Amino acid sequence: MLKLYDEDRLLDRDFGTQRRYRKLAHPKLAGQLEPFIRDRTKGLIVRRVAVDIAEACQLRDLLPVLTDLALDSSESLPVRVNAAYAVARIGDDATKARLKPLATGDAGDDPDDELKGCALRAVWPNSLEAKELFSVLTEPKQSSLVGAYHMFIASDLPKSLKPSHLPDALSWIGRQGSRHTMDYSFRKLVDAIIIMGWEHLDFPGVLEAFARAAFSRIKHHENLVEDRSDHSLETQFREDHARRCRLLESMVFACSEEDATEIVYGRPPLVLSQDLPWMIEQLHSSEIARAKQIWSRLINRSLDRGDPRQIDAVLVACDTEPILAEEFRWLIKPVELGSPEAEKMKADYLEWQKWDRQNRERPLLDPPPEKRVEKLLDDYESGDHSAWWRLNREMTLKPDSTHYYVNDELESDLTVLPGWEAATTATKQRIVDAAKSYLWNQDPETNQWLGTNTPTYLTRCGGNGLLPF
Repeated sequence: MLKLYDEDRLLDRDFGTQRRYRKLAHPKLAGQLEPFIRDRTKGLIVRRVAVDIAEACQLRDLLPVLTDLALDSSESLPVRVNAAYAVARIGDDATKARLKPLATGDAGDDPDDELKGCALRAVWPNSLEAKELFSVLTEPKQSSLVGAYHMFIASDLPKSLKPSHLPDALSWIGRQGSRHTMDYSFRKLVDAIIIMGWEHLDFPGVLEAFARAAFSRIKHHENLVEDRSDHSLETQFREDHARRCRLLESMVFACSEEDATEIVYGRPPLVLSQDLPWMIEQLHSSEIARAKQIWSRLINRSLDRGDPRQIDAVLVACDTEPILAEEFRWLIKPVELGSPEAEKMKADYLEWQKWDRQNRERPLLDPPPEKRVEKLLDDYESGDHSAWWRLNREMTLKPDSTHYYVNDELESDLTVLPGWEAATTATKQRIVDAAKSYLWNQDPETNQWLGTNTPTYLTRCGGNGLLPF
């Protein structure tokens, strides 16, 4: 069989074949495979088959050879990646640890982060500390490739996180920019860390790190968790008063006076009007002027001005708290129109309006997603077959979406996308008809991508015809 592969008379295009390779196991198999794995003059296919057989048959005697191959920057990249996958899957901890240089940036040529992804799967968490892991996580070089690195960030890592990893994970979030600039895998990881961090605020170091991570998201005008359809975290914030107040205390300790107002605009809400009596207690117990200033600003921002009991509580507190009284000058002293104080109040109000609009009134897409879908269906039915992959992308949108979701573009079952759920019966039938037609009629343009490891959207979206008929 190896001879046939070596002569290019066989092609390992049936992935089901790999599952049957384990039937080839026999005592001298390693000796048969090693020459093909090592020999650089052999073709890519036969070397790949030899590695796959070694992996399927759990030939751990060949692990040193496979590891050397993965680490050898002078070797062919596809051969190195295939060897790295094998080591990550069947290697023991000591062997996997040898791949650490690939995880930390010493992989040599790695344009798709495949070596890095395999190595991270191999060394995390047994041979890599959390601090080091989060220091080497970089944006994927190929955002459209769902490979080893993407799967490690979006799936493997969130599942493997433990409370002891959270301080470093949350600190990593604090160093990230806004979500709309992040790769999909990073956004998934941020959500997973935030949710787990909230669940383990009591673990040493988590509360302070969570406070800083929450600040970073608020400063970027973002929800703590991206998925707006999942309200479970918001419900927990509203119902778990004690835990939320502990978080708020930590944020007050961490923020500057200038940052204080921004806490009020967090989503889910970090400060509720019902917290006002508790915040007045915190104000009274604080001995540091900066903390008193912050609590006073938060009380001002969260005051329910239609609640006489809250107004009374604030007025009473102002008698003994001069910093609070200064914050509430608008309530207890007359303000002259046009004065610097009036201008500051106006500026504060306009800032509040801006945050409120950003958090509550996300602009709707124009034209809306359903019109975009109908337009592309018209284009497709008029003979423009490239409209199909663009249609796939538009179906990932909701009316208030701000960007396309890359991972959803690769979803093979289009019926789970927002565009399908919002479509009329007639539109759904048109989508089904277009899917069938695309599979039959579109030229995959194989000569443009085969061997480059970067299939085009036009090719990928041929897999998005898997609709339930």
